[in-house]
Amino acid sequence: QRESLTEVGISDHLALHPGGVQLKWSMSEAHLVDYVADILSFKESREPRLRLGIEADYFPTTVERLPAHGMAQAARHLLRALGDRDLQVRTRARQLLAQAGIGEAAAPVATWLHEPDSGLRVAACEILGALGGTVAHAALERALKDADHEVRRAAVLAFGQGARGETRTAPASAPARGPSLRLLERLDDDHADVRRAACQVLGQLGDQRAVIPLLGRLRDPARDIREEAITALGHLGDHRVAPALVRLLRDPAAEIRARAVEALGRMGAADSVPHLGDLLLHDRRDLVRERAAVALGRIGSPPALALLLTALRRPALRAAAREGLRLTAPAAAPPPLA
Repeated sequence: QRESLTEVGISDHLALHPGGVQLKWSMSEAHLVDYVADILSFKESREPRLRLGIEADYFPTTVERLPAHGMAQAARHLLRALGDRDLQVRTRARQLLAQAGIGEAAAPVATWLHEPDSGLRVAACEILGALGGTVAHAALERALKDADHEVRRAAVLAFGQGARGETRTAPASAPARGPSLRLLERLDDDHADVRRAACQVLGQLGDQRAVIPLLGRLRDPARDIREEAITALGHLGDHRVAPALVRLLRDPAAEIRARAVEALGRMGAADSVPHLGDLLLHDRRDLVRERAAVALGRIGSPPALALLLTALRRPALRAAAREGLRLTAPAAAPPPLA
């Protein structure tokens, strides 16, 4: 009778309607969570949809319903659901645990990195990135060497997400962990998608140890990876790379020039002002001229201000010059007229 209630009663009587949460059958929250747990652990059921509690495609799942009754009660059942034999049950339980920041989920999720299904390994990387912590970090380190490039890419992106979370929660006195050697190695990955992701993540993490490896990607055969490397170097803000970025201002590709301009402006490279001014006044592409005006405004030095005022007198450049002037530091602006 209990099994019948579990398989039929929960599915039929706890259906959630698309118009809002409406329980057809009234019971206490504690009992509801316990009965849901019966579904999650009912190993003899041949219907994963019953463990999920799905009545129709538009109905939320039973696993989805658990957090509504408080993660303190639901967490232990969601952790049990990580061992469910159905992929849909396991995946949704992992997602909900990650959203709630339940660190205990990291260890069972990490075991999926050994599964033959690459899609499952990708999902595990995404969840570990959301969870963060020492266990997740170690697992992601291993996943960076996965044979499948999609898993390596997911690990790179997740590693960055987890590391950013550690940075936000670490005490001020804690030393920065920085990018791992394996993460830096992904800049030389055989697959372009992985190299691109590595450029993005290393730029976001802000560790200066990535500067030299990223400079090497400025010669990558794939243009979009060169673009991401330029942007990452701009985020890192190391002025030693400014000469390399200035050389790119003559690149035949407008997007490369625009990215280099933006990076120089972001790092406040005052020595690049003459080059940026030349692009503002003479480049043939609107994108490059607009980025040059913004970069000069960010730098905000008197020479940069003078170039923006010159551009302001040209109708074709007036809008871009106004945007640059709007960003110029107040100290660089001329005094108001009497």
